[in-house]
Amino acid sequence: MATDDPSNLNPYASPQALSYEGTTVSREAALGRGTFLIGEVLATGWRLFWARKWVCIVGTFAVMVLYIAATMSCTFGFVLLSSLLPLRPAVAMASMNLVAQAAGWVIQALLFPGLLVFYLALTRGQPASLNDLFSGPAYFLRALPALVVFALLTGGPFLALQFVNQAFGDSPMAVLAAAAGMIVWVVPMIVLALLYSQYLFLIIDRGLRVRDSFRVSREITQGNRLRLLGLYLVMMLVYVFAFVPVAIGVGLMVASTAVSGTGGNVFMATGAILILASIPLAIAGIAVVAPWFGLAFTVAYLRMTGQPVAQLQARIDLPRAPALE
Repeated sequence: MATDDPSNLNPYASPQALSYEGTTVSREAALGRGTFLIGEVLATGWRLFWARKWVCIVGTFAVMVLYIAATMSCTFGFVLLSSLLPLRPAVAMASMNLVAQAAGWVIQALLFPGLLVFYLALTRGQPASLNDLFSGPAYFLRALPALVVFALLTGGPFLALQFVNQAFGDSPMAVLAAAAGMIVWVVPMIVLALLYSQYLFLIIDRGLRVRDSFRVSREITQGNRLRLLGLYLVMMLVYVFAFVPVAIGVGLMVASTAVSGTGGNVFMATGAILILASIPLAIAGIAVVAPWFGLAFTVAYLRMTGQPVAQLQARIDLPRAPALE
């Protein structure tokens, strides 16, 4: 019967033929909105990462390098341009930050959808290649406005306060008002970020329009928001831990300026050695942690939408995420 087709019964499933063979989802779980456990998605994400670690590392690192290079190039260009314009330094800095933010959204809309296509294929056990990373432009016309809406929903007050503070000077009242506004907005920002965190997955995986992607994200995260918050906190702690040796080295070098004589030289040398030794380790750690958490969040998305996740001993030959027209 047609009602036995899970794609007909599950309104959150990707518009592609689902298969249960070689997956870790029950038939019942695939018939509606689901949930996830933090430990399970982290463990599953790690197993998926380790099964194809080099593809994951190269793919994720390539996107990170392209993003950083493009962002730095844009920032350098804006700094150069602002120095040639007859603007007050404060206004020039504020304008440059706004333009740089807009350029960042464009770069993200070009790169991040391809990375999610890559992660979705790996998580479903589909054939995945580095070519998937360049599929982002197919989603650009929806990804860009969605990224802007999400950024303004979650960080709009921060951007406004930053612009006002930079444009009108760093007076004590301006700094105090900006700090107070940021503190007040922290909780609403976190809530909104959790509510709408799945919008880009939904645009890519289900081909939803911007408004619908936010609506469905709000639906599928219901009952999962605290788990998502916990998953984000774990990710932040792991990233912070990766940079602890670097932070200690920087702290020693800063402290050396307050210590005279041999003690200051020892602090400076120790800090420099620690930084030089730990930066490659931190980079290597990020190269592992970034794809691991990327896959873990993809697993969480599939769990929340009741879709299957591949087992390592089997592959699922399903149609790819549909490109937008």
